[in-house]
Amino acid sequence: MIAVKIVLAGNGAVGKSTISNRLSKTLKQNETLPLTPGLSINKIRIPEEDVSGVIWDLGGQKQFRFLHNDFIKGAKIIILVYSVEWIHSLKDVREWLEIIPKDKKPFRVYLIANKVDSEKRAISRKEGENFALENNMIYYEISAINGEGFGKFEDDLINTIKLMANPEMSIVQEKHIIIQ
Repeated sequence: MIAVKIVLAGNGAVGKSTISNRLSKTLKQNETLPLTPGLSINKIRIPEEDVSGVIWDLGGQKQFRFLHNDFIKGAKIIILVYSVEWIHSLKDVREWLEIIPKDKKPFRVYLIANKVDSEKRAISRKEGENFALENNMIYYEISAINGEGFGKFEDDLINTIKLMANPEMSIVQEKHIIIQ
């Protein structure tokens, strides 16, 4: 069994744990999740494949940031999350980008705009797309709570995990991908 390390990072309360639980099929209806204290680990199981994804959900609060450099090492996929409700959560993604090792870049980096179901949206789709393009990330807009947009992101993530386990698979890779 091949296990692909996936790091889920971003500010506190942007929805990382809900995303992790939805990916690992452990999200319960109307569940209120506490803040992640440092690190939480979940697994994505891929049926009929000899591969899985191990999600390292990093606590986003500043007091846990000293741990992040060690936790992010060896990640093959990094998922950076911000909330469309809070401008600072997108601006802070730059800080998260700085902890990605320059010498051992991950195979793929996603930028996820979460909480798109909110009526308090403060960051436009265009702003998120531009940020992703400028930083060579794959962009998705989702609601981790109600699942809006989640299927496309999840399918892409699973295909990426499969590709890493079977590099001979013929999946076209592009430098910049924007999913509408």
